[in-house]
Amino acid sequence: MPTSSVGQKEWNVLSSVRPELSLQIARVRLQSILRYAPSFTYGTSIASSNNVSQAAGLDLSYRFSKRLTVSARESFTLTTNPFDSFKANAELPDLGVIARPSTAALGTNLHSTTEQLGSDLSYRLTARTSIGAGGNFGSTSYESLDSSNGTNLDSRFWSASGFVSHQWSPRYSTQLQYSRQYFSSTTPFVSTSNGDEVLGFFNVAFNRSVQLSLFGGPDLVSINHPGSLSGVAPTRTQTFSGGAIFKWQGERNGFSASFAQRTSNSGISGNAVVSMRTGTVDVQRQVSKMWSSNLFANYVGEDQLDPLIQLPSSNSVSAGVGLSRVINQRFTMGFTASRQQFIGSVPQLFLQRSRDIVGFSISYMLTRPIGR
Repeated sequence: MPTSSVGQKEWNVLSSVRPELSLQIARVRLQSILRYAPSFTYGTSIASSNNVSQAAGLDLSYRFSKRLTVSARESFTLTTNPFDSFKANAELPDLGVIARPSTAALGTNLHSTTEQLGSDLSYRLTARTSIGAGGNFGSTSYESLDSSNGTNLDSRFWSASGFVSHQWSPRYSTQLQYSRQYFSSTTPFVSTSNGDEVLGFFNVAFNRSVQLSLFGGPDLVSINHPGSLSGVAPTRTQTFSGGAIFKWQGERNGFSASFAQRTSNSGISGNAVVSMRTGTVDVQRQVSKMWSSNLFANYVGEDQLDPLIQLPSSNSVSAGVGLSRVINQRFTMGFTASRQQFIGSVPQLFLQRSRDIVGFSISYMLTRPIGR
């Protein structure tokens, strides 16, 4: 894994053992999967690469009746190197493009702790109309690996929402959602913000393989200024949240893309609330019965919403390619190569550096039924 900065390059070879335990339950009413995947990593050149990472996730759905369903998603990661943070972000359940916490620091050499928790309750009023309520929580904490630096950032958000949806035809459906949001940060600024968001969704299922979702609406945010500015009256600002999600899945190929702009917790930017833009592209190809490949790209950009706080935003782009081969029913071999590039005037609290990551893995999977 070569790591580069302006005028300087570092090379580091990581060796990692990553056992993964998953428990899946499939019943008439209950569907759930629990994952736990610690990682033990050793680096040849950079001492801070020697670490133990943790990743755990739960995805659950329970149908109380034909009309009433509850679902929950939870994930927790504690990582200290870019490879583990990319793996955990790709494999664990998350809150989706509308509610997931900031990922602006994904891929940096940080002691990173991220938690996501979401739950929804849905009730079907008629064959085509449903109502529901839900809540989300997200938390990010970043700490420098350099003990002499002592820099750390903490931010979190809560939200509660209600929605009504209607299926107009097998192809078209709409949804209206209202959310009350709360954002806070404790370092370097103690700051809080709250907001009211209204989103409208328009969903199109062209066929079983192709789906498109468009969403958008106003977001009114009240910002309580931090620190020495705490005596200043809160600032109210209106932003627009919106985006699109497209998915196509064929027999051997697949393509997905998304873009979203929304208010979010600050992540690595150092204030309670920011306007965050995210974009993702993922292309999958089943080359043969044994070989498969994928191409991916991700963009994250942030802008401060507090007009009295002048901090540089965190903007980054990452892209890469993956190739895997099934050796037999239990063994799989994989290769990945990716590049992460910070762009613009990013904050230098953690000396973020662009990096190239090349990985090779051999996986062994053992499955056993434990009951009926």
